[in-house]
Formats: sequence, C-alpha cells, structure tokens
Amino acid sequence: MCHNGVRMKRLAVLILFTFLGSGNFFAQTPDLAGSYYHFSLAKMHESRQEYREAISEFEKAIPLDPTSGALRVEFAETLWEAGENKRAVEECQEAIKLDPESSAPHFLLGRIYSTLRTADQAQALDQAIEEFERTIELEPDHSQALYDLGRLHLAKKHYQKAVDILDRFSQLQPWISQAYLLKARAHIELNQNQEAIESLERSFAYDETNLENLKLLGNLYEQAGQREKASELYSRSLDNMTDPDIRFRLALLLTDQNQFVEAVSILQELVTAFPKNVRINISLARALRGNNKHAEAAEVIKKALQDDPNHYRLNFELAELLALLGERQEAIERFLHLRDMSESNQRINAIDISLALLYQRTRQFDKAVELFQAVVRKSPDDEISRLRLAYALKDAGRLQEALSLSEQLLKGSIAHTYEEQPNKTYLVVAHAQMLSADNQLEKAVTLLNNQIAESSSPEELYLAASQLYVDHENHKEAERMIREGMFRFPDSEKMRFQLGAVYEGQGKLEETEAVFQGILKSHPQHAGVLNYLGYMLADRGLRLLESLDYISKAVEIEPHNGAYLDSLGWVYFKLNQLELAETNLLLALRLSDSDPTIYEHLGDLYSKLKQYPRARTYYRQSVSLAENEEQEKVQKKLTDLELLLGNKL
Repeated sequence: MCHNGVRMKRLAVLILFTFLGSGNFFAQTPDLAGSYYHFSLAKMHESRQEYREAISEFEKAIPLDPTSGALRVEFAETLWEAGENKRAVEECQEAIKLDPESSAPHFLLGRIYSTLRTADQAQALDQAIEEFERTIELEPDHSQALYDLGRLHLAKKHYQKAVDILDRFSQLQPWISQAYLLKARAHIELNQNQEAIESLERSFAYDETNLENLKLLGNLYEQAGQREKASELYSRSLDNMTDPDIRFRLALLLTDQNQFVEAVSILQELVTAFPKNVRINISLARALRGNNKHAEAAEVIKKALQDDPNHYRLNFELAELLALLGERQEAIERFLHLRDMSESNQRINAIDISLALLYQRTRQFDKAVELFQAVVRKSPDDEISRLRLAYALKDAGRLQEALSLSEQLLKGSIAHTYEEQPNKTYLVVAHAQMLSADNQLEKAVTLLNNQIAESSSPEELYLAASQLYVDHENHKEAERMIREGMFRFPDSEKMRFQLGAVYEGQGKLEETEAVFQGILKSHPQHAGVLNYLGYMLADRGLRLLESLDYISKAVEIEPHNGAYLDSLGWVYFKLNQLELAETNLLLALRLSDSDPTIYEHLGDLYSKLKQYPRARTYYRQSVSLAENEEQEKVQKKLTDLELLLGNKL
C-alpha cells in the first residue's frame, strides 16, 4: 500500500491556507508566504534525500506558521524518513495539540510505531494499533489506516479483529488484492478455510495475476480435496504467468488425478529448465511410472544420480523402478546398500518395508517375515506394517500365526466405526481372507456380512466376500453376493468387473463378454478388462486375432505387466507364432517370476518345440508354485513328459 495519496492531501491543505491569506483563518499568521517558501525548499531537499537541508528548512518554516498542525506532520514525516524517530514522534504529538480533530498525526504515529525496531516490539505494535484506531475514529473511511490496522491485528494474532477491519477496507478499495490475502490468512488461523477460499476467490474478480493469492488459494483447494478446482486455477494462471512453482504444483495435481501425459509434458519442460532439481526429476519419474513408462522413469533417475550418486531419495526411487522392471536382484542390492548408508530410523524403516515387499514378490518369505517383524518391533502401533506381517506369515506357510495376528488387529478396531478407524475395512478383509485360507469359509463370510451391515460404504467388503466364494469354487454364491453389492453400488466398475469374472468362472462366456464390453464402452483403455477378455478368448482358442488385438492394447497401456505379457505370449502360442510367443513369455517371466501359469505356458511352448528338457524344467517350477487343481493339471503334464523322456532314453 502507498502513503503518497495521504501526504498529497496534506500538501494541498498547506497550499490552500497559504494562498487564501491570513485575516480570516488564523489568529496569528506572521508570515505564511515565508513559511511556505521554506516548506517548498524543504520538500525539494527531501525529494533529493538531502534530509539535513530539508530539516533545516522546516525549522525555519515552522516559527513563521507556529499554529499549523499540518506543517508539523510534514516535518515529522521528514524526520522519520531521516531516521530521527524520537523527534518525529514529538512533532506528531505537538500537531495533535494544535489540531486534536485531525487524523493525520495519529496516522503517521501509527506508521512510525509499526516500523520501530525496539527491545519491546510488542509494545510498539500496541502503540501503532492505538494510533490507527484513533485515526479511524476521526476519519472512518481512512482506507490506509484500515489496511495497516488489519495487518497489525493479524501480526498480533487478533484474527477476528483483522477479518473485521479488512472487510471494511475491502468495501472501500475492493481492487486491492493483498487485503484479501491477509484476510484469508486470518480466516485460516480461525480454522475457517472455506471463508479463506471465498476471500481469495473474490480477489480474482479484480486481479488474476497475484501470485501469492493464487498459490494460497490453490493450496486451500488441495487441502479441501478440491483438486479439480486447483488444477483449473493453475491451468488458467498459465495464460498470465510462467511461474515455475505454479507449473510444478499443477503437474503434481495432474499426477494425483492420473493425468500422467499432461503431467509429464509440464515436468519435462521443468527438468529442461532446472536439470539439477531433484524434486522435479523425481516427480517426472513418478509421472512416467504412473503412465507405465518404467524404463523411461528409470533413465530420468539415473541421469539425476550422475550429479549426486549417493542421494537417498533418488536411489530409493531407482530401486523401486528396477524391481518393477524385473531387475529384482539389483533392486535388492541397491536397497541393502541404502540401508547400510542410512542412519535415520525412519529411512531404515522405509527401506525395510520396501525390501520385505520385494522379498515377498520373489517368494523369499522368511526374509520378508524377518524384516516386517523388525519394523513392527520399532513401531508396534503401526497397523499397516502388522497387517503386512500377517500376509507375509501366511505366504511363509505360518497360517496360524497369521490368523492370530489378523484377529488381534481386528479386535483392536471392532469397537470403532469405519469413520473413526480408516483402516478398518483392510483389517476386516484380511482376517476374512485368513479364515478362508484356514478353510473357515462360513466364518469368514459371516464376518464380512456383519461388517457390511455396519459400514456406510461396504463396496470392498462385498467384493471380498464374492472373491472368497470364487476361491472356494462356489460361483453361485459369488454371483449372489456381487449382485447384492451392485444393487447398492450400481455404478461401481469394480463390481461389474467382478461379475464378469464370476460369469467366466461359471463358463458363461456370452454373459462375461457382455459385461466386459459394457465396461470398455465407458472406459476403452481399461487394461485389466482388455487383458481378461483377450486371454479368455485365447485360452479357449476363440477369435484369436480379436484376442490378440485386446491383449496388445492392454500391453501397450501397461508394457511392464507380467500377466499381460504372458497373455500376449499365450495368444501368439495359439496362433502358432512360436518365436513371438517365446519372446513375450520370457519377458513375462522376468517381470513375474513367481507366477505358475507363466512357467506352465513356457513348458507347453518348449514341449511343442520338442525341447523337452527345457519344458520339464518349467513344468517342475510351475508345480512347485501352483496350488490345488492347477497343480494337479501341471503335474499330469510333467508326468507325461517324463514318461516320454524315459521312453526316449
């Protein structure tokens, strides 16, 4: 805010009094013309920052017009600018005596006190507030005093007073965007974020280019979960400004909203402008990862590591990307190296969790259990880590320990509502899955049904119950459960997908295809549906070229998905394009080396190629990983192959 307007008004008063003469306006005006002459010289010197000369001229002007309060205020302001605060205060006080109804000396005193740097800063601010309040009493529409008073109330944490005063200011000067910012900050301190949003939104009616207002409003939108509004705000602002922080925040929002292509475009420009900014590089890698471009993401991180090879966050991101690219051993080694370098318990915990999950994916279950146990010992109240430990115990064949732990977790949450306990759904589903694995299906489903009745949003509970029935090959009950869920959640894509899978398990291929085509109509890039539909056709030898089209699209969307690459290899196998089948199946195995189906498919491929020893190796691996009927099916293939090999020997 500028104070020049206030000062110009005072100058106009001085000039007016001088040229109107002396008889009617002052009892004693010995030499108004002389006073104005020295006053003019003082202002000339002041404009040149020749404060000593300016003060000298004021000292000559004042005795020639000793009753002028306005002249004293002008002198006080010059003294203040010259750094003579004590004399400036004294002159203001003298001006008040001469003209008690004038707001000018009080306003100047407020400005002086608000900028003083003293041992008792709080007292100086209190004095400033008192003077500004007196200014407004004398001149209620003094906009500058209102603004400064609102600002000081905010500084003194008088938040409601700040809001009230700044409201008055904005009624007088609604185009000043800074006032809306100050008022918004006061609202935030009063936990009135919606009012803060409304204040900042009003400011944009006058000025859409204020960067501080824009950033705060965007941040408030994000905190309120209004990400679309934040994105729209940032996108609109790019027409008027090129601030890199705004562009970066927009990219992060786009990433959160799964708009990865748009996010990547912005972040690539920012990386070009700021190539050594670690945060931007990591954000670009994450956006690429979200777009299933894991190899490109890894290259971004590797390039950033050239400048700082030991950077923790960069190495952590690269380890995760290597795991996704099938370079699991290199990922494990990088995590272990990071762990040796780290001294922070928080970092060690994060590494241990990632390592444990990686060990699970590589079927090193005992190592996974050991690491999760270490994490839980350090953070015994961490429900998610305890839940992960339960799953690791189950995978390691220690089902009773997993069942006991999941029961403990459930008991700790059962007294709380789903609103009070955000993780409750996960805990309920986990215990139901453990019960199901222990052949206690009825108990598991009863638990889920009871919780469906309690939860206000039980979509995941319906899905879990349906899947448990599928796991136990009770497709009729699985269908009943999912239909019940769809009655409550008719627009749920997850429910429709599950219904399609249940139909497929019952051999209802037309119904399955109708459900999946319905999903693709509204979501043509649904990779899961494309793969499922394509594999269903390929596995039955139906419409193989159409199947290839579906699966190719799924792989294009998620090129590092082992299951999708397995489907692609399998449809090539069915089409008798065995070289392409081998290429894709081996790539699938590299990405998902614990999937028994991929090993079985490779066994089938090498059997067809009459490479029987290789086929036997893959069948054996499949048998070691498969369960129940799947295991029996592959075991028969292995037995037949070994008989064939035995006869040949």
